[in-house]
Amino acid sequence: MYRPAFKSKVNVEVEEVITDPNHPAEESYKQFGITPVNGASGNYDRYFIESIVDGTVAEISFAEYSREVDTKKIYNKYKISWETSSPKEDFLEGEYVRFGSNSKNIQQVQKHPSIFQYLAKKGELIVEYLEALPKQFILQNGDFYTGLYHIHPQGGPLADPVHTSNPHKILYSPGTRLNEFLPKVFTAPAVQYDRSRQNTYNSSL
Repeated sequence: MYRPAFKSKVNVEVEEVITDPNHPAEESYKQFGITPVNGASGNYDRYFIESIVDGTVAEISFAEYSREVDTKKIYNKYKISWETSSPKEDFLEGEYVRFGSNSKNIQQVQKHPSIFQYLAKKGELIVEYLEALPKQFILQNGDFYTGLYHIHPQGGPLADPVHTSNPHKILYSPGTRLNEFLPKVFTAPAVQYDRSRQNTYNSSL
């Protein structure tokens, strides 16, 4: 994809952003290319560009994101709040389901499907072979859903461990107002994620 002319300066600019070598995001940046922000502990902003020509995505630094570049608007820029302080998986606290950092981050990127898929393929978002907690989801008929589910960038939580071109039942959070206008299933072109999640799940059985 097209990338602004300052590509070669990414590492230099990021080093200028990280003013504290002991910053908790230092290792995160080395591992994922995350641009840390001096703010609340465990929360960092990440910056992305998306080509409006072919939809491909690249991650950029805060310095690149902030810099005005003389282009003909051939890409969009996005800032995503990234959560690392919570447990990664959702968990039960008494009778209530608490969202882990994985779910919180998915909620942040679902409005940008291309970034969702970019991070899912990198393995930074777990979107397949998720196991529903007790009473975490209900089906349209009001029954609680048990078993494996996956998350689609447009469809949200869906029944079945992976996304295919076949219809999937939509999973709702308890308390959702259901009516006859809500679809019972979600269909969309298959989205292919990194299948390493399947091997991880199978090896845990």
